[in-house]
Amino acid sequence: MPESGGKKAGYEIALDRAWAELEIDAVSPTAGAKPCPAGGVSLEYFGREYRVDPANQSIRGKDGNEPPNTRKILILHYLLGATGAPPGGHDIGFAQIPGAAGYLRPFSGRVILPLVGMLDREPEQTAAAFAAMGGERLDFATWCCTVRAFALIPLKIIYWQGNEEMASGGQIVFDAGIGKI
Repeated sequence: MPESGGKKAGYEIALDRAWAELEIDAVSPTAGAKPCPAGGVSLEYFGREYRVDPANQSIRGKDGNEPPNTRKILILHYLLGATGAPPGGHDIGFAQIPGAAGYLRPFSGRVILPLVGMLDREPEQTAAAFAAMGGERLDFATWCCTVRAFALIPLKIIYWQGNEEMASGGQIVFDAGIGKI
């Protein structure tokens, strides 16, 4: 939604730029995107299928609903950067992703802290939600699983349950190949 005075908000600017740069025919076949008969591609994001239609500059889920702009931007940036490069072969933290260090505090506040809170309050339901996204449990920490944000982006979600002496904590680590995307 435009800000007062007809200026576009930051998310709208990012969306406009991503749509302008996207060449759907140049998307790597290994990125997990599948051509749609009506044009565009479909791809999974955290286990949900989305159709990306560059002709109409739209992204819709199977239910026909549009995701929030933040999710649209992630989907478009993934399609722009997913070259099919092989995984990096080792895990890195968010701060080690090229260009991400400056966003560490917002990432922690918007992602890590709410995730730890969900696992503290509702561990079984949270684990079931990740399983529904295709998450695979790992034998590490109090609770850990690997889930794919996109075909080429596996995430390892790690949770340590707190006690009287220490608060609960968590981390999300990424395959080092994310820096190429």
